Amino acid sequence: MRRSVGAQVARLNPKQAVARNAKAANDRRVSLRPAPDCMTYLTALLPVVQGVAVFAALRRHADTVFADGDERGRGQVMADELVARIHRRGRSHQQPGHDRPHPARPRRRARGARRPRPDPRQPRAAPGPRGPQVRSGVHPATVPGPRRQPHPRRPETPPPRAS
Repeated sequence: MRRSVGAQVARLNPKQAVARNAKAANDRRVSLRPAPDCMTYLTALLPVVQGVAVFAALRRHADTVFADGDERGRGQVMADELVARIHRRGRSHQQPGHDRPHPARPRRRARGARRPRPDPRQPRAAPGPRGPQVRSGVHPATVPGPRRQPHPRRPETPPPRAS
């Protein structure tokens, strides 16, 4: 019903419809919301031509990956490719969340050949996590995830007891 009303308004007052579409294009944005299980919803509000083009490019990529026999679902392939393109990695050999290597293998360098220098114009990957920056009052042994090894000369102190 909303579309039919919008179409009728556009027919009755085309100048207003053009102005409204231009204003809507100026309201484009990207937002991020939390989702369950350490996931996020990344949403892009785009003009229809750009939004359809982005989705079509991701879908075309998923179709070619399925033709190669990939076992991931279409949504997983599209999400992995979106992340890869945003990080300017192109088609990586190891997709995020994907355990087996991509069928295309990188070329091996000849012995003694130097590694190519990184392009200073390309963004660098952010360094990995360095541990908690804020003291939470929780002992590290009770936090799930990778454990830090205690220093060999300093015994790890137990957490303080609550009174």
